[in-house]
Amino acid sequence: MAKILVVDDEVLFLELMKGILEEEGFEVATACNEEEFRDSVLSEKPALIILDIMLGGKTGPFIYDDLLAKGMLARSIPVIFISGLMQDRLPTKPVMPGQSYALCAKPFESQALLKDIHTLIKAEAV
Repeated sequence: MAKILVVDDEVLFLELMKGILEEEGFEVATACNEEEFRDSVLSEKPALIILDIMLGGKTGPFIYDDLLAKGMLARSIPVIFISGLMQDRLPTKPVMPGQSYALCAKPFESQALLKDIHTLIKAEAV
C-alpha cells in the first residue's frame, strides 16, 4: 500500500498516527522537525504527507512552500495540514491544479481522517 509521511513535533502524536495508519495497511515514515521532514521527503518519496501546521519555530505550510520552491517536493503529493489550533475539521479545495489539500483539526476522528487520506491518494492516482 501507499507510503505516508507524518510530520509533527509531538512524539506521542507520531506514534498514534503510525499505529492508525499501519493498521489501515499503509507504510508510515515519520519526521519531528524541519530537517527530518526535508530528509524524509527525499528518501521516502511518500504518496501523501500529513503535516502539522505548527512545527517548531516555523509553520508547516511555510516549510512545505519552501520545499516546493526549491524543487525538493513534487506538487502532486497531496497534503493534509493538521492543527490543534482549529475548532472544526474543514476540508479545503486544491489551490493549484495538481495539488490536493485537506485541513484537519486535532483532536480528530480517525475514520474521517482515513477517508480524506483515501480520497486524496485516489485523486492523485487518476
